[in-house]
Amino acid sequence: MDVVLKVVYGLPSYIQDRLAFISTDPLPWKESVLGFSWFVYLFESYLTFRQYSNYKIAAPPPELVEHFPEDKFLKGQKYGAAKAKFSVISGFVNQIIETAFIYYDIYPMTWALAGGVLSRLGYHGNYETFVLEEEYGFNKTTRGLFFADLLKGWGLGAAFGLPFLAAFLWIIKRAGASFIP
Repeated sequence: MDVVLKVVYGLPSYIQDRLAFISTDPLPWKESVLGFSWFVYLFESYLTFRQYSNYKIAAPPPELVEHFPEDKFLKGQKYGAAKAKFSVISGFVNQIIETAFIYYDIYPMTWALAGGVLSRLGYHGNYETFVLEEEYGFNKTTRGLFFADLLKGWGLGAAFGLPFLAAFLWIIKRAGASFIP
C-alpha cells in the first residue's frame, strides 16, 4: 500500500519535473474541469428530459404497428422511461461526488482505493447492465463479456492514446522554449 501511495503522490512531481522546460502561468484547472463537467451533465440531462416525453406515447407509430407488437412497444417505453430516470438521478449523484472530489482534492488521496470501493458498491454501469436491463428482458450480456469488453476498451484506449501522448510530448520537447500552449 505504501508503494502505491508513493507512486500516486510522486507521479505529479515526476511529470512536473519532465515538463519543467515549459514555462506558463498556472491555469485555473479546477474551475475549468468543474465548469466543463457541469456543462456536460446539464446538457445531457436536458437531452434526456427532452426525450422523456416520447416515452409516454402509448402506441407505436402507424408505420411500425405491423412490425412492432404493442406489448413489446409498451415494455420498451417503460424500460426507456426507467432508464432515463435512473440516468438523470445517478448522473446528478455522480456529479455531486465528482465536484466534491475535485474541489477538496480527494482524488489524489483515494486513487489507490477507488477501484476496490466502486466495485464493492456496484458501479451504476453494472446496475444498468445487469439489473435494469434484465428486469425488462433486454440483457444479453454476461459478466465475463462485460469485463472482457471493459478490458478491450482500456486496451484500445492505451493503444491509440499513448502514441498520441508520446507524439504530443515529443513536439513540446522539440519546440523547447518557443512552444506556446
